[in-house]
Amino acid sequence: MCAVGLLDEAKQVMTTVLDAAGPQYGERELFRSFGVVASVLAADGQHELAALALGAARGEDEDRHDALSMVRARLADLLGADHVTRLESEGAALAADALADRVRTALATRMSVSSARAP
Repeated sequence: MCAVGLLDEAKQVMTTVLDAAGPQYGERELFRSFGVVASVLAADGQHELAALALGAARGEDEDRHDALSMVRARLADLLGADHVTRLESEGAALAADALADRVRTALATRMSVSSARAP
């Protein structure tokens, strides 16, 4: 999860990663990016979108299996295991570009909201 105070930075980094991953490195790297994106989304309270991202990352981010399991467990506690499983299945079926667009929009919206609240 993201350390307190670093969440906005993490969201900015994830937006940059999603912008670069697909065009520069191909769809597989975009899918791998969703594993980290899921963690940031969960920390930001965007639980359903985080579960979709986990589904998209399934099988593509084996290096982070333990971290993804922790995010999945947290989401299951918050949303219910069956709902997370359904969202992961939906995320696995989404086109990478379509999910990346949804994530970018959600992160940008939440960044502007939290920036507006900052002193």
